[in-house]
Amino acid sequence: MTELHQTELLLESPRYLEAEVDDLFRLILLENPSTGYKWLINHRQEVDSPAVKVVYDRFKPANTGTLSAPGIRYLTLKVVDK
Repeated sequence: MTELHQTELLLESPRYLEAEVDDLFRLILLENPSTGYKWLINHRQEVDSPAVKVVYDRFKPANTGTLSAPGIRYLTLKVVDK
């Protein structure tokens, strides 16, 4: 059964989460693309296939009316391999 994990993490240092294949993780991240502050999934090159698959990726800008306003990146990841 697919389980959705919702965990709040303070991303000041690397964190590790335990997961099973088919588990889903939802990440809600602050982002400001106009300043270069953008979240990306970086798969390790030494791995033949990525351990997670992005199943949802959306950016919602803030409703401030300014072009350089920050927003929120919504990511849902699915564990496809251990």
